[in-house]
Amino acid sequence: MRELFAFVTELFRHSPQRRIVFIESDSLAERSYSVQAGPVRIAALCTSGALVLVTALIVAYLPVRNLVPGLSTAELRRDAVLASMRLAALEDSVTVQLQYMADLKQILTSQVDSALMIESTSGESIGATDERLAVDVGPFSENWEDHEQPAVFVDRLAVRPASANAGPAHTPPSLLLPAITPVGGYTTQSFDARTGHYGIDIATEEGKIVRSIGEGHVVFADWTHSGGHTIMVQHADGFITVFKHNRRLLKRVADRVQAREGVAITGNTGQHSTGPHLHFELWNSGLAQDPQPYLLGL
Repeated sequence: MRELFAFVTELFRHSPQRRIVFIESDSLAERSYSVQAGPVRIAALCTSGALVLVTALIVAYLPVRNLVPGLSTAELRRDAVLASMRLAALEDSVTVQLQYMADLKQILTSQVDSALMIESTSGESIGATDERLAVDVGPFSENWEDHEQPAVFVDRLAVRPASANAGPAHTPPSLLLPAITPVGGYTTQSFDARTGHYGIDIATEEGKIVRSIGEGHVVFADWTHSGGHTIMVQHADGFITVFKHNRRLLKRVADRVQAREGVAITGNTGQHSTGPHLHFELWNSGLAQDPQPYLLGL
């Protein structure tokens, strides 16, 4: 190795021309070659540069670069920062969605879920696992009596003549009450504003069509934690109907529905569902009504 290094060093010394002599060890025959030092230097430099370039490309574009310490650190750091930013954005989105669902639930039911939080008379928050939950805290809503019948005037139940329903094409006609029940079945839990049950539970088998009790527009159609697949229909005269615990929804927000048109398929979804049934609510001007006086067939 030392002799080879000395030969290469001597070959590349500053001299325009070199003569290389090879002598055979057995016969002592000589063979000589004349070598130009300049082209040899250029060829050697090009070969070395090509080897360096090929090695760099192999390290840069093949998985072998992961075996070289320090080369992939910057890329891993960039991927880690990007993943952290995406995770933070996802957490913010989930937080906003949960807050939206909580606000929507309070708007629909005007109550706080007793399984999650109860406010004591002093304003102190009592957690769901607190022993003081056993204490009688009274009704969930202080104005629950506002929802007791008659919550609307009796003449709202009268069937109005067709001329009274005339109006712009986009305005639904008044509800014709009492109406046919949205789905066949029997009532398992009645309306009870004191306990925050602002509707009735109609036990039925899964897969039945839930029908709108009147013409209107869909104002909410989405999944809720407690009510499962929930859909709300806005009717004329301030009426809103709510259908919860469905297996599937047939309408989307802003869809127009006709009386007796299917809006959902019965199911057993949502945290507060203990079996196949439809939870049906009827609201008027912000007050929950007992649906049973307004429905036929229950």
